Amino acid sequence: MAILRALEQIQNLQLAEGAEKIAVVNTDSKVTVDTLQNRNKHYILIENIRKGIKRLEDLRWSVVFNWLKAHVGIEGNKMADRLAKKAATDDKGEIVYDKIPRETIVAEGKGTG
Repeated sequence: MAILRALEQIQNLQLAEGAEKIAVVNTDSKVTVDTLQNRNKHYILIENIRKGIKRLEDLRWSVVFNWLKAHVGIEGNKMADRLAKKAATDDKGEIVYDKIPRETIVAEGKGTG
């Protein structure tokens, strides 16, 4: 969700005429980066991220993903982790995503057989 929200914010940026439009998305989620690259995976959240990337590319943005190792003291990553944990434990927050990937359900079902 954080990546999707970041892409939405990038789309709303007001840049000076002729400014270079390069968006660098740093994430510690290797699974997300790998899944985005695998065109055979069609999870709804991944598809929404792909649509966000396409919208930016249509607006002449170049979008680059960087994987960062988690828990190594990168300040922006530490802040993102704190905010994610806060959002996950805040009972007052709006539920913005509650889908479970089909493959997760299938895998869990196989384990209970």
